[in-house]
Amino acid sequence: MGFAKGNNVAIKFALKQGADYVFLLNNDTILEKDLIERLIKVARTNNKIGIVGPKILDIRNQSLVHEVGMTCDIFGFPIAVRQQESGKQTISEVFYVSGCAMLIKQEVLNKAGLFDEEYFMFAENYDLHNRLLKHGFKIGHVESKEIHTDEPRSLLDNAKKHYYYGKTVKRFLDVNPEKGIKQISPIRPAFIRNWKNFAKHPLLAIGFFIYQIVRYSAAGLGFLSSLGETI
Repeated sequence: MGFAKGNNVAIKFALKQGADYVFLLNNDTILEKDLIERLIKVARTNNKIGIVGPKILDIRNQSLVHEVGMTCDIFGFPIAVRQQESGKQTISEVFYVSGCAMLIKQEVLNKAGLFDEEYFMFAENYDLHNRLLKHGFKIGHVESKEIHTDEPRSLLDNAKKHYYYGKTVKRFLDVNPEKGIKQISPIRPAFIRNWKNFAKHPLLAIGFFIYQIVRYSAAGLGFLSSLGETI
């Protein structure tokens, strides 16, 4: 049972109980005590907000923001949002927040549907968010913090994670033909825009590109593996 199917079991149960919101949370997380209250407060500020997520911090260095959400550049390519004004609670023009902690309105689930269980893990979030945006909803985020304690810490861990991500690529592109290729593309205009930063820190740049090569190579192997499974 993967992420999508496992969470759908809980979501269906919550909806049967008449829940107005469903809060999904990974078991390797640490929350601020008022996080859920603040997520609901933001969700209630606008009927168009369908999903709300917190700022994600890395357990190794909690002064660094791992992720606030994902937005797009002018070409439609995804960019991770890693900064947020202190205390700001607003509708974000992002198209994605992390599935490790997110609040979903019952109305969204009724209109856009639940997670697509054809995905085992990793692409189901993008797919749900794409459907949400098609229905005219927006995605919000709050300043409250959630610490993700089990992010991959080595190249091997990242390779394993992206191998399984790669196994979902075919399904994701079939369902999301318009946005899909840009959302998963290894070539990003942001890399070109930041060439000066790469030049100033050559060792970090080398490490960054090695990381990109490892994760996309692993994803490629996962993709090829999925093609073999469908033959």
